Amino acid sequence: MRHPFRAAAVAALAVTFGILPASTRAETKPVGWSANVNLGAVLTQGNTETVSATVKARVERNWLRTLFYFDGSGMRQDVTDNTSYAVGDASFIQPTAGAPGKVCTGTCVVFPNSVRSTKAEKYSFDTGFERRITERVFWGAEGAYDRDLFSGVQRKVAGRLGVGYLWSSRDNGDFKLGVQATYTDQKETNPNPDTKDHYVGGRVTAEYDVKFGMTKQNTFNSKLAADEDLQVTNDFRTTWDNTLTVNMTQKLSLQVGDKLAFRNLPALNTIPLFASQALAQAAGAGSGGQTLTPFKKVDNTVQVTLVISWTPHAPTASRPTR
Repeated sequence: MRHPFRAAAVAALAVTFGILPASTRAETKPVGWSANVNLGAVLTQGNTETVSATVKARVERNWLRTLFYFDGSGMRQDVTDNTSYAVGDASFIQPTAGAPGKVCTGTCVVFPNSVRSTKAEKYSFDTGFERRITERVFWGAEGAYDRDLFSGVQRKVAGRLGVGYLWSSRDNGDFKLGVQATYTDQKETNPNPDTKDHYVGGRVTAEYDVKFGMTKQNTFNSKLAADEDLQVTNDFRTTWDNTLTVNMTQKLSLQVGDKLAFRNLPALNTIPLFASQALAQAAGAGSGGQTLTPFKKVDNTVQVTLVISWTPHAPTASRPTR
């Protein structure tokens, strides 16, 4: 098959749609502001120095028929590489496997040196609103921004406009299907000559959200999006974001997430070019320059984060109805 990921995305939509239980009246979210903030961090010091941080937030303002939202996420990892060196005489010891056989003592002086570098960095922002036309049919508009230098994307800005349909089931499951027209403006470090920096496209989205547990306090959410460049149809992209949130207290939860991203025509990466394998193994000696090669088509991100939540009370008759 020419595009296996495209077929998989379509199949996933069909399977999800097919296994949905019988729908009932679409549920109404509580009116007011709500927010979720995800926090994750790792810090090591000593022989290894690393700083890793992840932040994700969603803020919503819901009316009975209108929803405004803002999604933002960021991930960064900095590592300090030890490049210390010694000057002087070293004492000889009985060598062991993997050891040079000399220890820096006496007149040997160690000069500490280190280089700090970024190993991973991703940022994304998404904002928009939805307006219900009927209980289940809605229309909406979105704006999105992405930056992922380690995949070659300096900037990607997209505007989207479309319609959707919402199902709600008796077992606290919601399914939302949407179709959107899109316009994308992107800037890449080394653009793929087979792609365009500005293009009109189409987007199909599917989202399934279900609550479970004794008091329906836990949540599983799955979002699938398929983007097609209508000018260069081979530039096909999908994202599949799955999260499992387990409630610990009224405002604190633990979340495990897995986000899979695929791009059929990725940007190009700059790598060193050597005249032979032997020179490549000699730590860059005799380098003939640089060459370009595509980034990997698939990116997978797994995160475990602490979630801080705030939600309004259930709607009352005195709430606004716009």
